[in-house]
Amino acid sequence: MQSNQEDLQITICGGGNGAHLAAGYISSKPGYRVNVFTRQPQRWRPALENGLKITTKGSSWEHRGTFTGRLNRVSSNPADVIPGSKILIVAAPANAHPDILRGIAPYVDDNAWVGALYGQGGFDWAAKAAFGEKLRRLRMIFALQNIPWICKINDYGTSARVIGPKQCLWVTTYPVELLDEAAAMMARLFDIPCKTIPNFLS
Repeated sequence: MQSNQEDLQITICGGGNGAHLAAGYISSKPGYRVNVFTRQPQRWRPALENGLKITTKGSSWEHRGTFTGRLNRVSSNPADVIPGSKILIVAAPANAHPDILRGIAPYVDDNAWVGALYGQGGFDWAAKAAFGEKLRRLRMIFALQNIPWICKINDYGTSARVIGPKQCLWVTTYPVELLDEAAAMMARLFDIPCKTIPNFLS
C-alpha cells in the first residue's frame, strides 16, 4: 500500500473480531497508516491485496455503508510492524495481553501510546510488567472500558461486520493527566464520543 509518510502509524495487535474491525475501520480513514501484528499473517494476504472490507448492514451504522480498509503491513515479526508506530492497540483476550506486550516491548518507540481495545484483566499491570523501566519512556498506556462495537469476522483476513456500535466509549490512562488527550484520540479513531474514567479498575 502506498501511504503518506506524514500519516499516523497505528499497529493493531491481534487477529480476532475486534482486531479485524479496528484495522479495517481505522485504515479506511485518511491520515492513518495501519499495520497488524498477528500470529497468522498469511491469512491476512487477501486484505493486503484487495482491502479489508467492513460491512454495516443491519446495524445502526447501516446508513454509513461499507468501508474498505487498506493495510500497510501485516506480520508475525514485531520488528516488521511495531517500530514507527505512534499508537499500538492490543485487540485480544486478556489472557493474551502479557505475551503480546512482552513481544512488542523491545520494538516500541519512545513516546508511543500502548493500549487495549478492551481493558479487562489488569491491562496496566501487564503493561508495567512487560515494559519495566521503559514504561517511563512511553507517552501513555490506555484502555477502553469496552470494545467499540459488537462485531464478527465474515471471512478471516478479508471482511468483518459491525453488528452494534457503542453510543459512547470510556477510556482510562496512565498517567491520569493524559485522560482528555486519550479520549480525543479515541473519538477521532472510532468516530464515537469518548469520555474518561479515573483508573483501570473502573
